[in-house]
Amino acid sequence: MADLDAALALAPADASRWCIGIGDDSWPGPRAITRPNVSLVGIGSDRTRLHASRHAGALDADGRPFGTAGSATLAVFAPGFSAEALAIENRFDYPGALAALAGDPIGANGLQAVALRLDADAQGARFRDVALWGHQDTLLVDAVDVRFDHCLVAGSVDVVFGAGEAWFEDSRLLSRARPTREPLHGIVCAPSTPITRERGFVFRHCRFEREAGVPDGSVALARPWRPTRRFPDGEYGDPAAVGAACFLDVWMDAHIAGAPWAPMGYRTPDGTRVTLEPHEARFAIRGAHGPGGARLRDGFSAAADDAGAGASAPSSPCPSRPR
Repeated sequence: MADLDAALALAPADASRWCIGIGDDSWPGPRAITRPNVSLVGIGSDRTRLHASRHAGALDADGRPFGTAGSATLAVFAPGFSAEALAIENRFDYPGALAALAGDPIGANGLQAVALRLDADAQGARFRDVALWGHQDTLLVDAVDVRFDHCLVAGSVDVVFGAGEAWFEDSRLLSRARPTREPLHGIVCAPSTPITRERGFVFRHCRFEREAGVPDGSVALARPWRPTRRFPDGEYGDPAAVGAACFLDVWMDAHIAGAPWAPMGYRTPDGTRVTLEPHEARFAIRGAHGPGGARLRDGFSAAADDAGAGASAPSSPCPSRPR
């Protein structure tokens, strides 16, 4: 398709499937999907690339920060989306920007830069042979019934995050190097799963790999995110957010920490900054192996039960590209 924006604009507003073939090229963005049942089909994640370089602290035309969600290279706001055989990249220079800040706290400096955002209305999204590249906050999932098959998700801090439900099968999670003196070099996921939702992020038959420069024992698998929301009595960490993540029969390199869960801070109604500990979340491991996985025992965090480990996978009707 010579003009991707024109093809997206032609997508029907009803529930008809709209499939767009994308050629061997680099497609600058950002872009938003607002029509249901749109499919993007490339010719390979090393040849078809959707990219942008926006970060959370950058200012929009009105002089306001884009914010984390607004930084996405591709944002999906409609159900039934699918993508195959392409890459979605946020090319913001996170390592360079982080080094220039001389150690300012990561959470306060606006360096989050999302590659793919799945809004709550993007339920049923499917991805096959898709590569997602970023650093901090690569993949934001607030939708449910989401599935990734044979995909790559690359980043350093809170690589996969959000309140949604996503199943990762036979995929690679690549931890990237970043300039830091902190003992914890990175975190794979930061779920903010509502307590009413049984399942958050499930990784099955996946590989947890690393770039050169990521030290042994330096990356946590998960930390529970309690995002700040506005309530009638003020703004504070959502008490209903009790993160859920499950790791089933996965291979892990030696960069995964022997203590796989990490805490995360949030603000209480009286303004106090406190820590949400891993035992207050719903984290589980079963059947980890490899240099990092072999030292992790099967088990659950204190707030978890067997529901996550026994959850069934969503189906994967992602269309195949022409051969």
